[in-house]
Amino acid sequence: MATSGVHPPAQRMRRFTWLLATVIACAIAVCVCIQLTLPTGAGINLGNADKIQQGMTIHDVQSILGVGPGDFSGSKHPGWLTITEQSLGTWNACPPSHIWFGEEISIGIWLDAAGLVARKYWVKHAFQGERFFDSAKKWIGL
Repeated sequence: MATSGVHPPAQRMRRFTWLLATVIACAIAVCVCIQLTLPTGAGINLGNADKIQQGMTIHDVQSILGVGPGDFSGSKHPGWLTITEQSLGTWNACPPSHIWFGEEISIGIWLDAAGLVARKYWVKHAFQGERFFDSAKKWIGL
């Protein structure tokens, strides 16, 4: 008996399942690749915070920290929930001109009228530990 090109329902369902699994696997692979290539803000640490001095330009600070201001904490609530009462007053009284949120600390700088660092402040986060993608990067040698 000749078939007219119509596949039985079980075969169509199997093909659909394989197609769906392939699309999901590709989407996951793209997300992992994007996450692995995003800047980590690894330079936002206490050692580099100590290198920031009054009179530096914003470009000097960015070259020390390795990234521009932003959130590199990997958290939806970077550090604000973990800041002590004393440091919270410092940040809220006069918010910094630029802020870097890192895994371990957040760094804020205040610029003067000439655009030079007038003051810096850093806050250590209460949460510590390694993110999944950071562990994966170390494991594969990136």
